[in-house]
Amino acid sequence: MDRPWRTSLRPIPDPFGPDKLNVELFYFTRPDIAKMFTVKTYPAVDLSGAPFDPRKPTVIITHGFLQNGQTKWMHEMKDAYLGSKDANVHQAVSNTRVVARMIERVLQHLIFNHGLRLTDVHLIGHSLGAHISAYVGKNLPGIGRLTGLDPAQPAFEGFGKSVRLYKTDAEFVDVIHTDGTPVSPFGVGVRNPHGHVDLYVNGGSVQPGCFLKETLPRVRNFVQLAILPIAYTARIKECNHMRSYVYLTEAFKDTTCTFWGISASANALAVSIARTLTGTSQQQPKCTIAQCVPLGFDTKATFLRGTFLVPTARQSPFCLRQK
Repeated sequence: MDRPWRTSLRPIPDPFGPDKLNVELFYFTRPDIAKMFTVKTYPAVDLSGAPFDPRKPTVIITHGFLQNGQTKWMHEMKDAYLGSKDANVHQAVSNTRVVARMIERVLQHLIFNHGLRLTDVHLIGHSLGAHISAYVGKNLPGIGRLTGLDPAQPAFEGFGKSVRLYKTDAEFVDVIHTDGTPVSPFGVGVRNPHGHVDLYVNGGSVQPGCFLKETLPRVRNFVQLAILPIAYTARIKECNHMRSYVYLTEAFKDTTCTFWGISASANALAVSIARTLTGTSQQQPKCTIAQCVPLGFDTKATFLRGTFLVPTARQSPFCLRQK
């Protein structure tokens, strides 16, 4: 594996081959959102028994590092999506970018055998999964939408667009930032904008509720007490990082309230971060689709482009209702 995938600054190991990985997609439909169909990807794509309908949108959700297809948030997002929209929803299961090739194979199978149109495909990826989704888009031009949920920063931020998510990876790319801080203080998500629309929730760095005492790890002995600062920092970063899919799932589930994003400068994002750190309530802007960008189903409907600030409440439900 050569440049750009591996360099002295990006010492990425060779990926496992598809024969070494059990890469599967779990398929769901609206008539019975609890019924799961397993889609095999190797050595041949097998959708036996899966009632795929090319007339409906196709959504593929990809998890991040150290997660799997049974991760709770993936099922919650799938349920929220199908609760509001009729679609074909797939959950990608693996822990390496080889899954991108397997997703491509499934999409190509659906194109040639079932009449799928790439413009009807929506890729949703969290952390590493955002970049995996980007690889799919790079190799299959014409995908309708790609949503990156706090795309992973280490080994991606600062490197060429061929190895990370970029706005040319789909017809429309939106990125939700919730944990974008420099990697030295344990940042997990990318900080820089990479999409047509980049939504920085509460400034995109720290999230309300992630500094409460409830996030403190339980201490049972002196060793755990000694590493408490490290454990607490890790818990905070995990909380911030996962909020990207929490917010999107809430937006899918409750379409009566809109997470609005207002065009924002770097200074405005910094002010929002300061308000979050000091516990100051965020203000919901008065918005319409012509003035602001909605986070959720209708993000692609906007003609606006750039960086947007999305304020939230300090606890669930996080969506701020306009007064």
